Amino acid sequence: MKKFICFLMLFMVAFITPMMTMAETVANAAVETSTSIDIGSYFTSLTGLVSLVILVTQFLKKLIKTEGLKTQILSWIVSVVLAVVGYFLQLGIFIDLAWYWILIYAVSAGLIANGIATKQVVEAILSLFKPKIQ
Repeated sequence: MKKFICFLMLFMVAFITPMMTMAETVANAAVETSTSIDIGSYFTSLTGLVSLVILVTQFLKKLIKTEGLKTQILSWIVSVVLAVVGYFLQLGIFIDLAWYWILIYAVSAGLIANGIATKQVVEAILSLFKPKIQ
């Protein structure tokens, strides 16, 4: 019986312990890479801005406990604030744009986030405002 217990301990030390340490290394690497959040990636397109507006609005909705029209007004305020932040930090779609694009993108994000217009309709309207590069 003592030989069997010694064999099991040797087996555990030789085979199972290295697997546990390798699994711990992989788990640590996965945790280190998945904890970083790149806020600038939300500002790379109108779709990203709309998703950030929805995320922040839902967070604030639960925090403030709003319903109905108050939530829509909150969504409009959030879209304007995020557009201003994106413009002043020169993130994504706001790089090298005139100041009035803050309002255009904020209204566009608010329309889509509140379900008033679809992304295709808003992008068609935005294409009318974009300057033609020759």
